[in-house]
Parts: sequence; C-alpha cells; structure tokens
Amino acid sequence: MAKTRALYAVSDILCSVRLFQTMAFAFAFHIAIASNGGAIDENRWDSIASWVYQLQNYRGGKLDEIAASGYDLAVIDLARDGASDYFTKNEIAAVKRTGKKILSYFEIGAIEKYRPEWKNLPKNLILEPVPEWPEEHFVKFWDERWWQVLKKRIDRSIDAGFDGAYLDILTAYQEISLKSLGRNPPDRKKLASRMAALVVKIAEYAKKRNPNYKIFPQNCPELFSGDAWNGKQNDAYNAAIDGMGMESLFFMPMDKPADKKWCEENRRMAAVVAKAGKTLLGVDYCVKPENVAKSNAMTRKLGGVPFQSVENLDQCPKTHSGKKRKPNTVKRNKTEKK
Repeated sequence: MAKTRALYAVSDILCSVRLFQTMAFAFAFHIAIASNGGAIDENRWDSIASWVYQLQNYRGGKLDEIAASGYDLAVIDLARDGASDYFTKNEIAAVKRTGKKILSYFEIGAIEKYRPEWKNLPKNLILEPVPEWPEEHFVKFWDERWWQVLKKRIDRSIDAGFDGAYLDILTAYQEISLKSLGRNPPDRKKLASRMAALVVKIAEYAKKRNPNYKIFPQNCPELFSGDAWNGKQNDAYNAAIDGMGMESLFFMPMDKPADKKWCEENRRMAAVVAKAGKTLLGVDYCVKPENVAKSNAMTRKLGGVPFQSVENLDQCPKTHSGKKRKPNTVKRNKTEKK
C-alpha cells in the first residue's frame, strides 16, 4: 500500500510538471501570435518595421555600424569594396546575431566596370552604357552566359549566410536601346516577360538551395501589378518574389518631391504589392527633417517600410539631422522610372 501511494504521488508530480509545461507552451504560443498580429511568422519578415540601405563606405570596411544600429533589416553589397573583397560568413552571422535580417545587393540587368566579372564577359553580351552612369553597361540579361554570372552571385550570397537577394536594374527591359539588339529585336512586352522570367529563375534556383531565401526586386512594380502586360498578372513572377524595394516613392534626389506622373503610377502599383502581402521597402532620397517625416508617414500609409538617405547610399544614418554627409565619389545607385 505504501509503495502504491508512492507511485501515485510520483504520478501526480509528473502530471503537474506536464501540465505546467503545457501551460507554459500555450502562453508562449499566445504571446507569439499576439506579437505578430495574430499569425506566427517563423522568419519574422512580417514584423520588419525599419531597414537600412547601404552600398558603400562601410566604416572601417566592417559591418559593426549596421550591427549596432536599431534597424530590423539591412541591404548591403556582396563585397565591402564593390569588387572582390566579399563579406565573410562570420561577418554576416555577427549582424544576424543582433536579430537583423540581411539581403545581398546585386544588379541583374546591368554590370558595373569595377565588378570582377566585367573583364571576362564576352563583348557581345554587353550593351550600351546605362544613361547617366557611364561606368555601368546594360547586358543581354536573358542570355545563358549572363545566367552563369548571376548563379555564382546567388551561390556566394547563400554560402555567406545572407537571408536573400535585393535585385537591381530590372529597368533594363525598359531602357535598353532596341537598335542595339540588331535586326528584328524583341519589343518591350517581350523584354518584360524575359525580365520576369529571369527573376523567377533566380528565385527557383536560390530557394532550391535554401527554401527560406528571400527575393526582393527593386522597382518595376508593373511586373507585379500586371501593368506591363495590359493588366494581366504574371502569376509565376508574383509567387517568386517575397517583397519589393521602391526608390523615390515620395522624394527624388535630393529632397525633390516625386510629383511626376510616373511617380504617381509607381505609388499606385506599389500599393498593389503591399496589399498582396509582400514586404514593401521604400527608399526616399531626402534629408530635410520635414521631408523625412513626410516620407515616413506616407510610406507607412502606403503599406511600406520607409528609409531615407543620400543618393549614393553610403551611410547608415542613426537619425536625420538634415545635414548631408559628403558622399563618396563613386556613384553606385540610380533612381529609375518605375
């Protein structure tokens, strides 16, 4: 009888422990849901409320300033010098240990002359210079030889531990001179389809290696909204991307209101992206306090996450004082229509 009572006592204790564990788990589960608007997001992308976009001039060639910042997400170049001095896996891991997500920036519709791949590219793959950016040239982005370049960049990004890719110069499909493509060149609608297909290809390749890898194209919201194809949406493209970066939603360089007709169209189409549940990242080129405040308010109203900087994207601002820090002489970023 004494032995039986002892067993009952042990059983009661175990039951109490299990009940406590269950209640603790339920409480944590409830908190996780409440803190994320009613849904559990294991990767926490839905909770991103701030981001920093810096492509050069990393203090001391390191990411310490970004790691110490209060931003939830950082977009940086694959290399600290824009060339072949790539950020290491340990450096990326150190930033991620602060709770940040981090995306690797590279262009998919053009190439800069300072990139290490430039010297080995076949001449017939390279097209005319990007307008106002003579150090960059458009490429035949649909060519298999260009895909081999991009595939290596994706591999480098994944191997270094980046959470995803931030893809620039999708606008190549709009701006490439059709005359440079020889006889019977594809029309703009065909080029739009080729650009969308390239982004889908990048997403499929990257997510096969890492299913949690995120794809963020910059600009060209018409590829998502369907405006590029007279309102018919590209389901494969829309499914492939996890978010989108948009330049100059409200301010163009520097502190100039984005009041052109194409700016209004961009905002309308960007709203479609946000309403579809994609993470919308907005970067405005302004530093005046009143413009920064307006950019913050209007971008959030649109459903996006705001950031403001100088055109060269060469700093990790803690606060905006209205003072413009002297930028580097190498210009690396562009403000494109759509």
